[in-house]
Amino acid sequence: MMFAAQRRMRMLLLALLCFGCSRDLGGSTPPCAVWDVVRRPHFNAPDKLDLLLVVDNSNSMREEQAELMRQLPDLIRVLTTGERHDGTRFRRIQDLRVGVVSTDMGTGGFPVFTCNEPNFGDDGVLRTRGNTMISGCDAEYPQFLSFSPEWDTDVDSFAADVACLAALGTNGCGFEQQLDAMLKALSPSTATDDEGRPLTFTGGRTGHADGANSGFLRPDSVLAVLMLTDEDDCSALDPDIYNEHSARYPGEELNLRCFQYPEAVHRTDRYVNGLLLTRPDPDLLVFAPIVGVPPDLIAPGPFPGSPPDFDVILADPRMQEMPDPERLSQLRPSCRTDNGPAFPPRRIVTVARDLERGGANTSLASICEPNFDAAIETFVDDIAAILAFRGCLPRPLSRRPDGLVGCEILEVLPAEGAVEGAVTRCAELPGRTLRERSTSEYEGEVCVLQQLRDGESGEAGWYYDDSSAEVRDRCDLTPQRIVFTPEGALALGSTWTLGCLEHVSAPVGARGASCALDESVCETANTVELLATNPMGLSCHPESHTCELRCETNADCAAGDTCEDAFCLNPTCR
Repeated sequence: MMFAAQRRMRMLLLALLCFGCSRDLGGSTPPCAVWDVVRRPHFNAPDKLDLLLVVDNSNSMREEQAELMRQLPDLIRVLTTGERHDGTRFRRIQDLRVGVVSTDMGTGGFPVFTCNEPNFGDDGVLRTRGNTMISGCDAEYPQFLSFSPEWDTDVDSFAADVACLAALGTNGCGFEQQLDAMLKALSPSTATDDEGRPLTFTGGRTGHADGANSGFLRPDSVLAVLMLTDEDDCSALDPDIYNEHSARYPGEELNLRCFQYPEAVHRTDRYVNGLLLTRPDPDLLVFAPIVGVPPDLIAPGPFPGSPPDFDVILADPRMQEMPDPERLSQLRPSCRTDNGPAFPPRRIVTVARDLERGGANTSLASICEPNFDAAIETFVDDIAAILAFRGCLPRPLSRRPDGLVGCEILEVLPAEGAVEGAVTRCAELPGRTLRERSTSEYEGEVCVLQQLRDGESGEAGWYYDDSSAEVRDRCDLTPQRIVFTPEGALALGSTWTLGCLEHVSAPVGARGASCALDESVCETANTVELLATNPMGLSCHPESHTCELRCETNADCAAGDTCEDAFCLNPTCR
């Protein structure tokens, strides 16, 4: 239990009421200043990942599945070690679960060529059947595979087992229902739609998260969905769309039915709402489709980690669905490789866009790339960003003249022997100094982490960010945050606390109002009545950043105050 507690990151903004001087958090406090920071609960950064692989197993996916199999060992290794190829590190996954579903959900009972099980297909149930055509694969596996670097050491064997499950082969139904397979796998039987009705699938069935797939998805994990497909989703609202002899949906070319009759497939908001409801916080969700988007449309966003411009992608002519004039039985491809064509994934891209707008983390990659290296790297980056503390603060902090803020981060290291491989001495970590303390409240050493003005120095520490493009995107409601530099990343097994001294808000221009060294704010309070007793008026105090009374002698101050360093101060509370 002690280890579990020690390896959680904690964040607590301390509400401090100061009637004297404090030298623990950023130097001396002006006499009788009242300070406060909104109290927030402990922040537990997640360290669990539930990874769902949604793999198209139709007959055109042989080479693409092979490329995914090539990537899986490296993906598993990076996630469980926290070490990227370029040498940078992130907070590793402590508890990983991996499940696999196919895109075969049947055809509503209607017989269709290539669909061996027309009723429900693989039904969104996590696969347990291994691909015995691959050397070393077992015939059966557990419903999902689990790995913890605390207890498991053979990453390669675990990754090989994942590949044995994810190598589905290409005998699946050609009517891919990628989104329904994903949603059914992850939704409990009690799930409802956005109108409060039971969430149902073909045949009136409900989700498997608390049934066939029970135990895979945990309430406090990061959920990451990696989807691989070369066609768009065709999740049927009305299964009659698969009926070759349908009177409602006539047409000889079954392959074009979902394009010709969009009213017969589910609306995309079903999947946006359904996925968001699986997580208590949308930031714990990652959706990463590798689909038929032309590679040149996967442009980087305005800063590292930002999503592509989904609207630009959807508006591109190559992403428009229309029959292929060279082969009327299929749509015009959106991109091609030596392995064959891929088709416009408009529904899947729309889900990615709307999930991003709903606060989830989404990326997009092209299945037409020669390899999936960039796709997997972006996928890892999205997960790593969630594992790291995001640091968004409830309201701005006041900067001192040196550019720093009146805050202090204390990092408590684990006690000797409590966490295998952990550093237990502040002196062994960059950017830390040992905090002398008079109590034994903590078993390990307490370090003060160096505060920096920004993250450009390359030093170990943390800084306050209230102006970057990234903080405006990540903390859109409260655009200010605490950022740890890569060199100052928190140590394995440590816990930490952020404490700040911030002046309580006062009416603009009143004594005690926050001025951030802006004298004009204080001048609004210089009324005739005030000037009669204090001819110097109000000025911005250089340490407290608040409007205070200026003075030349004690006579300029109220009874009990003395004039010190040109400000009226109360000597009894210094």
